[in-house]
Amino acid sequence: RELKIADIRIPIDVSSQTRNDVSDRAKDFSYNAKENEFVAEALSTGLEVREAEIQEKGGVIPGIGFNESITRWAFKNKVGAVSEPYSIPSGYAVFTIVEAKDASVRPFDDVKESLRPLVLRKKKMDQTKEIAAGLKAKLAPSDSLKKLEEMNSSLRVQRTGPFALGASVPGVGRDMNFIGAVSGLSPGEFSPPIQSLRGIYLIQLVSSTQFDSTAFAAQRDVIRNQMLQEKRNRFMSDWIAKLKENADIEDNRDLFFR
Repeated sequence: RELKIADIRIPIDVSSQTRNDVSDRAKDFSYNAKENEFVAEALSTGLEVREAEIQEKGGVIPGIGFNESITRWAFKNKVGAVSEPYSIPSGYAVFTIVEAKDASVRPFDDVKESLRPLVLRKKKMDQTKEIAAGLKAKLAPSDSLKKLEEMNSSLRVQRTGPFALGASVPGVGRDMNFIGAVSGLSPGEFSPPIQSLRGIYLIQLVSSTQFDSTAFAAQRDVIRNQMLQEKRNRFMSDWIAKLKENADIEDNRDLFFR
């Protein structure tokens, strides 16, 4: 059995007249809020007042997102200032500054909860590193990491398989701490406990392959061109960043485009 359904969808767009009416209403509110009390004026006209905290220039405004024009206005003005209407995704918004805090070291009680996960992670890392060092101490130079599984059935040793030092490591990713530790090992040698973003590694190098000069000779020109292009891109990025750093530009687009 087959059914055929025709689905007709007609999008509803805001007309230019409605958009102009909303813009005029926002302008009227901004003018009246500058003459009267901001919250009282909003309540009298049936508008909703929301508080949002901007912690730095260019930061995210809760409920709005990134808006350079609004943050630039906020950091340029003082408490009590009322803005002109700004266009936001859901319509127009008028802002007032109700509080300003100077840059300073925040009290411990204010940052305690945000620091707790970092401190707990550090403690876990330290304890895990001690456990890894203890496991390594139980191994003889001629042993394999697999012996740890025989000592403790809850442990599992993972093999990465072959990989190049300049590439991603299977099961690990592009972890420079891991790769740096491996590059200094001889076959059969154990590393000290290595800390990375994902945890603590205890590594044993199983085998290594010598440099293949024949394969390198065949790919030399390709590798050279890749490295040259990377250097060009890096030079161009650094050059542009330096131009921006030394440029004296005042961005006033928000005065004309709201």
